[in-house]
Amino acid sequence: MALGRFVLPALLVITILGVVWIGGLRVFVLSPHLNQPKAGAALVWGVPTLSLIDSPDSFCERELGDISSMCRRLVVRKVRDRATVLTRLPYTPLLDWLAGTPDEPPHQGRSHRYDV
Repeated sequence: MALGRFVLPALLVITILGVVWIGGLRVFVLSPHLNQPKAGAALVWGVPTLSLIDSPDSFCERELGDISSMCRRLVVRKVRDRATVLTRLPYTPLLDWLAGTPDEPPHQGRSHRYDV
């Protein structure tokens, strides 16, 4: 009977996350970088290609396999142009971690794949 107490709340959480996902709500996290000193997060709607919690770095790594400042700028521009920002949120490292942002800094200059 103790298992029954956890099944209903778990189903409720899964249902809420499903509705949020299908509805297109996403949390977009901007990490602090040299070129992007102002960090923050936003609850956005209208960009279905983002993960539920996403950042420019994790998007670039997932889609291209590498992070560059150009890719980061293009992702931020895409979200800025296409998304409706519902609310702004403060930056927290937990959101960055949940977004899957890599711990190491992005590569500067040439990609490491072409270094000899």
